[in-house]
Amino acid sequence: MRFLHGPIAAFLMEKEFNIHDEEILLAIKNHTSGRADMNLVEKIIFVADYIEPGRTTPGVEDIRDIVYNDYDLERAVFEITRRNICYLAEQGVKIYSKTFKCYNYYN
Repeated sequence: MRFLHGPIAAFLMEKEFNIHDEEILLAIKNHTSGRADMNLVEKIIFVADYIEPGRTTPGVEDIRDIVYNDYDLERAVFEITRRNICYLAEQGVKIYSKTFKCYNYYN
């Protein structure tokens, strides 16, 4: 259920704050789950959410290196998605179908 905060936030931004820019709404909606064929803004927000300075997730430095040294946004999206799927599977929780589609698209 934790993946719902993105879609709910996008809905609220549109209804409560009159935001109608599709790129922005998609970035908000998919910032944790990802999706296949994300636009540039979606990819930037997806990666930024994962590597934000307060994040201490194991391996986050590897992703930061991909972004800041290799400048490879597509690879960062793939690695984040791969790591998210592995983590969620280890925890025994359900994995959102969009996350699998994101993984397959960027693999």
